[in-house]
Amino acid sequence: MFAFKNLAIATFVFFNFSIFATGHGLFTNIKSRVEKEGFSDRKLAILKSEASRTTFTADQVAELMDLFSFSADKMKALTSLRNRIEDPENAYVIVERFSYDVDKKNAASLLDGIESALPKPPRMSKRTVCWGDGPGRYCYTEYIEQ
Repeated sequence: MFAFKNLAIATFVFFNFSIFATGHGLFTNIKSRVEKEGFSDRKLAILKSEASRTTFTADQVAELMDLFSFSADKMKALTSLRNRIEDPENAYVIVERFSYDVDKKNAASLLDGIESALPKPPRMSKRTVCWGDGPGRYCYTEYIEQ
């Protein structure tokens, strides 16, 4: 029974956090708010505020970075969003948005080694207990959340 309860919790956590980061409507809203701002410091403030509440795909981060004119501002935006990327394996999409090789190298080093912003499943340990010999042997397995 204990193992089933933990399995149900793990399944619930998995299905509540989808691989599709910010929904299309919310992302469009964030993007339009950033576009309306004229100064890059206000744009960055909006991104930092939203980054504290949501996660983004690499494509979405690249789109948001495109709203900045200068590579230094794009790098600041990337710095504020880097830990909120759900699919860091697609970081090449972000790196390709920079025009200069120096900026591409800086972006690649900034994104190197980041982990997904998706919640991690709980760590489980397994213990099997057996007693008796031959055909009368009984065993059960416990799954314990760490």
